[in-house]
Amino acid sequence: MANIPGRAWATKLMTRRDGHDSRIADNPSASALSEQIPLVKAAKAITGAVKALGVENETVDRIHVTATEALHQADILDLPDRFNDAFAGRGWIATASFAVDTMRRSVELQEEGLDEEAEQEILAWFTEDRINLFAVNRGKRFDETGWRWDQLREALQLTVEERYWAAVPLILIACDGLASEVLGTSPFEKGADLTAFDSIVGHPSSLPALIGKITKGVRKSSAAEMTLPLRHGILHGRSLGYANRVVCMKAWLLMIALIDWAHDKSTESDRAREHRAAEDIGWAEIADGMRKVRADQAAIDAHEPRTNCGPFGRGIDPALPESAIVEFLTCWQAKNYGGMAERAVNLMRVPTRKLAGELRANAELAQLTRFDLRIVRQPTVGFAEADVYMEGVTPLGPASGVLKVVALRHTEDGDVAMPTDSGRWYVRQSCVVELMRSRADERGSD
Repeated sequence: MANIPGRAWATKLMTRRDGHDSRIADNPSASALSEQIPLVKAAKAITGAVKALGVENETVDRIHVTATEALHQADILDLPDRFNDAFAGRGWIATASFAVDTMRRSVELQEEGLDEEAEQEILAWFTEDRINLFAVNRGKRFDETGWRWDQLREALQLTVEERYWAAVPLILIACDGLASEVLGTSPFEKGADLTAFDSIVGHPSSLPALIGKITKGVRKSSAAEMTLPLRHGILHGRSLGYANRVVCMKAWLLMIALIDWAHDKSTESDRAREHRAAEDIGWAEIADGMRKVRADQAAIDAHEPRTNCGPFGRGIDPALPESAIVEFLTCWQAKNYGGMAERAVNLMRVPTRKLAGELRANAELAQLTRFDLRIVRQPTVGFAEADVYMEGVTPLGPASGVLKVVALRHTEDGDVAMPTDSGRWYVRQSCVVELMRSRADERGSD
């Protein structure tokens, strides 16, 4: 990644001509739309007048629709700033993954003086499925060790069970590890630069401000109830009053914010270069981006968990996860390791031939001879789990049993696919090892 003078950019951005701190709405992508609003309003008025005369024209219709949608989106330009103004002091910050509607409703409640109701609105957003999507699965892209996913899954399970004593420290440890791999140093060290060019979460009022609050020094042990996941106090055993839902969800928000920040950092060089090359970003393009974010969030919220009990014969919709599962297992059974590699989860983007070789090495130790797909559950837009009866041959002898097979929807670059992204279902290849392990477990119980 090319070096971006993030700190210099932040300093420049934070000091405006009037001497006041900058706003997220001052980010290049947002301010470009703000500057275009008069033009957008004019475009809407002109095309509206033409349409009122009964003139039918595809170009006029397209401009009118785009202007209308852009103006609709423009009313959220200051929402991240309003949210941070209201809640950053309490450990809640704006970030790209956070639902716009949740931010809007909580800000409105806070402005009406309903602080408790506003915080409950924020807390309601943190469901198991959302945490799994935004804090666990999306973080895999930045997991160099391959183990942090298991760590986060454990933290999520502890959270679901309301075992906050164990969940909160585990989340903070994972946050430290993930950010250290991206940043090259601990994000909790004094002076760590967590800004990012043209980013909501990387704006000084978001993630950097949150890190500043939770790294507050703690000198004395205390059991007083906490409302912030104070990193030093919790991990050093000084702050003991952290075992509650509010602190836990703020810790998860920290993880979500760090993943959003890592994504923004990974594209920072490109965005900065594009900004320098063409500072006049078209309002239609920005509106498209805003529409995408809203459409993704709406699709996630609208998804109805589904269960498919079969039959799973020919003609399975290729857009469904069961199609990917059947294809992966069929290739495994046929010893078509190249076909397995094409359908296997590949977060690190290992070349297909190399991945096929790795799958061959594992599959030769657990040869699939027969399978029967029995049920597929899809609780979220990007995650599915199937119960599959498998029979196979391992070095320890025949193996059989009903095993779990997981499918995930990813983009071509290995990232978790949002609903409006062009994505495909891929199968987690751990089921190969599970078949071999099922025989080992059976031997161990004899």
